[in-house]
Amino acid sequence: MDFEVFKQRLIDWMNERYDAEFECQNVLKNNGIYLTGITGYGEGQNISPNIYIDELYDSVKKGMSFEAAASIVETKYAHALQEKIEMETDIFDINMVKHKIVARIVNFSMNEELLRGVPYKPLAGDLALTYRLIHSVDVMGIASSLISNQEFEAWNISLDELHNLSMENTERIFPARIKNMKDVMHEIIQNHAPDQVREEMLEGLEMGGDIDIEMYVISNDTCINGATAVLYPSVQEWIAQKFGEAAYILPSSIHEVIVVPFAEEGDKEFFNDLVKEANMQAVDLQDKLSDNIYQFCKGELVNVNQFEIDLNKAVDEALRELELPEHDPGIEM
Repeated sequence: MDFEVFKQRLIDWMNERYDAEFECQNVLKNNGIYLTGITGYGEGQNISPNIYIDELYDSVKKGMSFEAAASIVETKYAHALQEKIEMETDIFDINMVKHKIVARIVNFSMNEELLRGVPYKPLAGDLALTYRLIHSVDVMGIASSLISNQEFEAWNISLDELHNLSMENTERIFPARIKNMKDVMHEIIQNHAPDQVREEMLEGLEMGGDIDIEMYVISNDTCINGATAVLYPSVQEWIAQKFGEAAYILPSSIHEVIVVPFAEEGDKEFFNDLVKEANMQAVDLQDKLSDNIYQFCKGELVNVNQFEIDLNKAVDEALRELELPEHDPGIEM
């Protein structure tokens, strides 16, 4: 079964079971990735949940029956209706939704197409904060929608007001979670390692005795889109008390960051390489946050590599004006 046939069969399945008109559409997601969502609009319904079906199709190709996949879509859609994700409130009335606005940190250059249609706040040179409306948070997951320029303009508030609302709500709805890397590794081994090697791996982790691994994972209590937690005032205060400004922020993914202390100049190159290698080998493109590393300077998140980026850009612009070949960033000048 090819993807077009799969989509049409899902549409027919859902049309038979709900008094709504279903369709499949491509939806722009994080980092310029498009996913296919099935959605259905009933009479008088202006907003409907998107149930993404790309991974389900992959499962069907690997042996899952169509009926099982369709039942999953139906269950998710029924849950969405039960939770009233379609939002009976007026989303163009700021007083009705201001307690549901949250922030999400994303890569700037990988989301330029998406950012053209939404309010956003630039961050640290190569990142951006976008804003979303939270509709539900439960065992089925987090349902939210990206705030567009249309809603933002109707609210008649400033970008700073939107940002302040979002940061207050984000910390309230998604409290920060800070864990020592050793504890995180222990949880992963305990919960996911095969039985036959679990004890051996746990013993190996404990070989360092009582010495903690001086690396901390920062996320939120759902571990979903938790990298934003590094911007919480309480988290910044914790970092300042623990490390001062002698700490690097490593963007593990959009879901978490890692805080590590640094002592020598060579640490920057090491951690830069570590982040780039992890992004290439272990992070899905949709979850990637950045290849750069960061630190807090006077309470502001800054890109540690920004000076070199700006310098190389200035040199290249000067060379273009002189009609000379652009320089190799790996060559000292």
